[in-house]
Amino acid sequence: KQSSHGNIIERLQYIIESKNPSKRERSKTGLSPQDEPQERFLPMSISHTKDTSIEVYANINRLCDFLEKISKSNSSKLNGERKLPDSMKLGVPNLVVIPSDNILQFVLSLYLTDDDNLPLPFYHEILFCTVQTTIEEVDIFWRRVMMNPQTSHRNLFCMVNIESLKYEVAVRAFAEFKDKSTCDKVRNKEAEKYLYKLVLICAKEKERFSYLAAAFEDFKRSNIITNDTTVNIKTNLTKKLSLSRKPTKQDAWIIDNGKSRVKVVASNSVGAGKSLYINKFKSDMLKMGVVRQDEMDQAVVTVCIHGKQASEEDITDQLLRNRLTSLEHGVMFHVDVASTIQLGLSPILFKLLILGGVCNSSGKLWLCRNTDYYVVEITLTLNPNHIELDQFVRNFPIINCLQPKDALKTTADNQNHIIDLMTVTDEQFQRVNEYLKRLETGKNLDEFLYKIEGQQTPQNQNKCIQDNTKYALQHCGIDQPSWCELRNFVNFLNNQLSDCDNSNFCKTGLMGEDWRGFKSFVIKLMLQMSKDFGTPSLRKYSGQGTHDIINIQLFNER
Repeated sequence: KQSSHGNIIERLQYIIESKNPSKRERSKTGLSPQDEPQERFLPMSISHTKDTSIEVYANINRLCDFLEKISKSNSSKLNGERKLPDSMKLGVPNLVVIPSDNILQFVLSLYLTDDDNLPLPFYHEILFCTVQTTIEEVDIFWRRVMMNPQTSHRNLFCMVNIESLKYEVAVRAFAEFKDKSTCDKVRNKEAEKYLYKLVLICAKEKERFSYLAAAFEDFKRSNIITNDTTVNIKTNLTKKLSLSRKPTKQDAWIIDNGKSRVKVVASNSVGAGKSLYINKFKSDMLKMGVVRQDEMDQAVVTVCIHGKQASEEDITDQLLRNRLTSLEHGVMFHVDVASTIQLGLSPILFKLLILGGVCNSSGKLWLCRNTDYYVVEITLTLNPNHIELDQFVRNFPIINCLQPKDALKTTADNQNHIIDLMTVTDEQFQRVNEYLKRLETGKNLDEFLYKIEGQQTPQNQNKCIQDNTKYALQHCGIDQPSWCELRNFVNFLNNQLSDCDNSNFCKTGLMGEDWRGFKSFVIKLMLQMSKDFGTPSLRKYSGQGTHDIINIQLFNER
């Protein structure tokens, strides 16, 4: 990914050219570089010791030479060349007006081609416009596009959401574009093969409010997004997010089954087990030796996105606060998105996960490393504001978390989903399953004693999963329980049943025939207590497939 040098160079060049006369103007005055006034020189501290501080002064020309060398060593140069769609033209802007929900899909379709040699888009190739976008940012973007065609002609530049620019910024942006476009034609008179590639994208719903959309009306192009394009986007993005090299223990994404640097853990409702998956990833990092136990707090960083509108400023600040140089291995960044978020999240996730960086208002840039692992935990609701977000995040490698009943009904992949979240073959589920199965079939509970040593690993694991989960769902007291509610119910009931097995009062052989039926009564009472503990309200209790605890026949079983 592009280093932060690119931003530094462009900003300094912008300041230098706007505040200092050009070589042509300097020649008119008759001043040579050596004759320039002292205030035109910049201090550059080159060393510092305990005793002295040595400072030398370099003029603007030397500084520009220095920055040019850094620019040439920039790692964001393409080995190949990006192509424009056939309906678009080189050397001129291409205006595309499409529905706002399809904008990010269209941007991805421009860059995610079948050419394996081309990487994901770089941070400097795409500018997302907002009401906070300044004329300086737009001017720097124009410079990237037109002022260095010998290298930038390989790139494909895209300005997204041009309708979001303030009117004053849009007017000046168009004026700057015309000025640089004229200079570009003069400079490229002998090198017409170096033609830039530029796409301007405007939301259809706000086209009539956009100054730039009206100004570039003559360059408007048609665009169609097909379902085949969506399939190709997901396939190509998954391929490009997986590094070609073999992962090592220095890579946090070694825990990913598909060896992808990004994973989305999503569900359509809360309580579907997303947090349980995050905990599983943390434990996998320990098991695979990526981190030690004492490094877990540093190796797993949670970035919380709350409120109604996502803020790139806040997200960048959270990431910068957790910049840890002491760790040699990768870090797992857990991006926790609250269900209340409605606006502004999609462009931020695009910058972070695809462009590989986010920036705050002070110019501090967070750049992703190839050793880090980004896990996005998100709830995708049926909110109309989430249509674009839903389409976008489903392009990434995704884990769809389901509610327990839904997971039980579906395929073998979701059977593994249940194993991952609940470990239903463990002792707690086995004990609860055995007692609930006997209670359901009417078998005698007084003589039954669960023994761990006597339990064998089931040969048909899928049937074991179905049985264990089925009985727990049937007796937990909620029609559609979450994984958390189901787990609380099973854990509480398992502890009660374990105490019952160890109690002498529940052993018929010790207490005699006078206590027959007492253990059955205690177990049924424990079941009702577990429902009360594991459920938010007893009013949600349907009563299907359970026994009536408040029944006078309990006292007549003797």
